[in-house]
Amino acid sequence: MAGILFRSTRSVSDRKGKLRVLDPWFDPIEEIEDLYDAGPTKQIAQQYTNLISEHVAPPYVFAVNGAWGGGKTTFLRYLRAKLEDEGHQTLWFNPWEYEGQGDVVLALQKQMAAKFQSILGKTLKEMGIFGWALVGASLDSLCQFVGISGYDDVSKIVDDADEAIKSKEYEQYKDVVQKTKKDFKELTQQVEKKTKKFLVVFLDDLDRCLPDNALNILEALKNLFVVEGAQVVFLCGIDTGVAKQFIRSRYQGLESDFAINYFKKIFNHTIEVPHVPPDNLKQCLVSYIGELFGEQDLAFPKEMAEHVLRLSNLAGNRSLRSIFNVINQYYVIKLTTGSSVEVDEVMPILFLKEKWHEFYEQVVVEAKKFDGTQIAFGTVLSDKDIQNDIEPRLRDYLDKSKMNLGTTVAELNELNLL
Repeated sequence: MAGILFRSTRSVSDRKGKLRVLDPWFDPIEEIEDLYDAGPTKQIAQQYTNLISEHVAPPYVFAVNGAWGGGKTTFLRYLRAKLEDEGHQTLWFNPWEYEGQGDVVLALQKQMAAKFQSILGKTLKEMGIFGWALVGASLDSLCQFVGISGYDDVSKIVDDADEAIKSKEYEQYKDVVQKTKKDFKELTQQVEKKTKKFLVVFLDDLDRCLPDNALNILEALKNLFVVEGAQVVFLCGIDTGVAKQFIRSRYQGLESDFAINYFKKIFNHTIEVPHVPPDNLKQCLVSYIGELFGEQDLAFPKEMAEHVLRLSNLAGNRSLRSIFNVINQYYVIKLTTGSSVEVDEVMPILFLKEKWHEFYEQVVVEAKKFDGTQIAFGTVLSDKDIQNDIEPRLRDYLDKSKMNLGTTVAELNELNLL
């Protein structure tokens, strides 16, 4: 997974010394498949593809669990490509992208409607309530829905629309929930009948949404779309720990195990994102470091990668994106300050900042009292107020990271670290 965070279709010479967006959507699906189709992750990834396609009776909901930057989107993209190879129709929806547009459940329903229309070739009328989901505020959309065409003036539009509304059986729309369930079940069954495979819907970045929006989506799954007879499987990329925090924040004052039981009612099974084998991750880091820094010393990328991995493991950092962020931060420091600061001088501080940002902000506030002075960074860290906020994992990191506590506040200021 880590490898795709920095792969590119551009030539190596184009990438030398260039910072790049750490986003799996910038990587071709062929490279994702190459990553999973080689090495220890191949077997588990293929087993999950087989599990979903051959050993699940829809409707069914999977949670795909992983920390931020841990490879959820990458893994979901792989599964999507493999399931499409097996003949499944798929839909990808990222509710985070629609938060600024109002109702995220309606946005999901619109995407579903568009998918049904493309697969089945139905008119908006024939898709029932999902046809309504596609109707916007525009006159063209309204006319398309009610079947008006060839109008010459506003009066004809009004007359035809009035007639279409009178002739339509709107009683069936009184109970919108039941109508949505019925139409969704029937449409997914028609997809299965046509393609011989159930529909697979991917919901990504749920843990990036505002809590209410994330929970609205999850509750819509349970109450609207996961209905008896629906030929659909949902795969939801979400940090399950964050999801349970969302539940607790909405339903305060209930039993401590309420969030767990709520979560289990939504998700039928949780898939853990496969871990990147250490050797694979190290190889990816060596490649990226050599590409970014362009060092002539061939030993440098390997030594830096080993240093980064040691600190990452010590910090308990599970986020691949976070690891690459730290490397990028070191590169920016060297590039913008012209400093010859060594990796082991600054990297432990960068991981401290990345992993324990709130604590680091407290350190910065304390350090500002000594701007421009030769006071040691270790002296700032020893302040009693700061020491009170050190958790066991952080204390262990400070003790074992080999951080140079003799670095002065003035030196850190020159590196733009304070």
